[in-house]
Amino acid sequence: MKQWERLGCYKEDCVGGTGDGGGENEGAGGVHALMEDIKTDYVKRRCLAHLPWRCADQVRACVGEQHDEIKAISYCLHDSGTWNRLKAIAVQTHECGGLGLLSEGSHAYHGMFAKAPPRNLSERPDTTAALLEWLQPRADMLVRLVAHDFALKSPRPAKHLGSQKPCQC
Repeated sequence: MKQWERLGCYKEDCVGGTGDGGGENEGAGGVHALMEDIKTDYVKRRCLAHLPWRCADQVRACVGEQHDEIKAISYCLHDSGTWNRLKAIAVQTHECGGLGLLSEGSHAYHGMFAKAPPRNLSERPDTTAALLEWLQPRADMLVRLVAHDFALKSPRPAKHLGSQKPCQC
């Protein structure tokens, strides 16, 4: 209110305001409740920039413990070159340890790998929504690539170590 007074305006002059649905401005003790008590024609609006945030926050509340799994996916994809390993697995031939699913530079490769996975930040529900939107069209391919990556990392019996041909890729 002091900010308005510097401009020569008073709370009685205010006819509307916007809020994001949280924080100190909301609730029974917030500025919007105060303004509604002072002026019966005061209109509170929702800040359009915060609507996606609040929607994403509700989705995060609905997914519950799965949110931790979503964060784990994000962490894995950003951990120590995983994204680049998955790209290599997608394009390398079976002989070179890959799956040969895509040709590097192809339209399908571009659709899969052109946009890196977004980071998921626990205090930003919109990042969870962004990660899920990014994952949705890539999920089937990522499952195959990650399963193959884990299989490559798992210890092999000693008798199979020398039987592989050296890769000329």
